[in-house]
Amino acid sequence: MYTWNDDYSVNVSVCDKEHQKLFRLMDELAGSINNVKSELLAHTIYELISYASEHFTNEEQLMEINDYPALEQHKKDHDKFKERIQDFVVKFSDDNEALANEVLEYLRNWFVNHIIGVDKKYGPYLNERGIT
Repeated sequence: MYTWNDDYSVNVSVCDKEHQKLFRLMDELAGSINNVKSELLAHTIYELISYASEHFTNEEQLMEINDYPALEQHKKDHDKFKERIQDFVVKFSDDNEALANEVLEYLRNWFVNHIIGVDKKYGPYLNERGIT
């Protein structure tokens, strides 16, 4: 359902690998929503959010080390995402399938739009600095 494809590549292998893992986690979340074990659903949501946060830190550090000119705006985008996700976490309860679907749809839309519309911009910049 949530499948990575080459259109999402930023041509920076470490970032592409992390983005691919985010897609795998979204796919696991989609599979967990209908699972009778609600603790699995909660665990998968928290794992995805935790990994996204780790990815943001890694991505921002890579940009900072390489003096990426749009770093501050990129951080703001990540911060907005974290705020929105925190709202979901506050509302989430293990048996709230509708909210889980809402979270999943938000994650999918945000990551696809962010990767294609924002992350792809840093690829050429980092590639020019020898990072592939």
